[in-house]
Amino acid sequence: MNNTMQSMLYPLLAGSVTASVSLSALAFRGVRPERLKVWAPILASFSAGILLADALLHLLPESLHVVHPRQAFLFALGGFSIFLILDLTLRSLSPRHGGITVLIVGDGVHNFLDGILIALSFSVDTTTGLFITLAILAHEFPQEAGDVGALIQSGADIHSVIRWNMIASLAVIPGVLTAPLFGSIGVAGGSIMALTAGSLLYIATVNILPSVKSGARPIPAAIAFLFGISVLQGLELLPHTHIEHTITEGLE
Repeated sequence: MNNTMQSMLYPLLAGSVTASVSLSALAFRGVRPERLKVWAPILASFSAGILLADALLHLLPESLHVVHPRQAFLFALGGFSIFLILDLTLRSLSPRHGGITVLIVGDGVHNFLDGILIALSFSVDTTTGLFITLAILAHEFPQEAGDVGALIQSGADIHSVIRWNMIASLAVIPGVLTAPLFGSIGVAGGSIMALTAGSLLYIATVNILPSVKSGARPIPAAIAFLFGISVLQGLELLPHTHIEHTITEGLE
């Protein structure tokens, strides 16, 4: 029992640090509503760039290092399909707030899967766990700003955005606690990354970009989109963001 508790201590601490990134949304609390509305489409476009780059340049390539390509793309398609069904269901139940709910649920699911990945990486060794936690943190900081814009663009007020962002971030803890059910990091980690990639592709292309296209500032939004891609690509150049090698080492 003591060994089990000790083995979960580091993943829970890492998950808690990851969840605390949501507190950065508090920086937007003092911004005037009219200014937030101006910046919301630009931040939402930035978020779409981050999510698409995360899915296509980070998660899918890394999943292909540890699972068969067909399996990786099947899980990605599964993630996309799950969110399509969820979106259609929520919109039929609540046409006004369905889109906002999907963004919040998507953020929560993403954090939940991050928690699983963090715990599985610590099951290899502490160094692997720290590398993957740092990689997730590096992606979370810029994504948090984009999430705020995407939710405001969908009609949420800043106080609701902050509250639900914090609640969604806590999903990382159940993810950590659920991780032992998935066994080793190898195939499970690769499948989780592919599944997450599919969900991010759906949220970016279906939930965020259509509202951005209808905004009043198309050129700044386009620049923000490209900047989001550039930020993610820049993070990928940092040594601690390349986690596929640590996963492979854990399998050997």
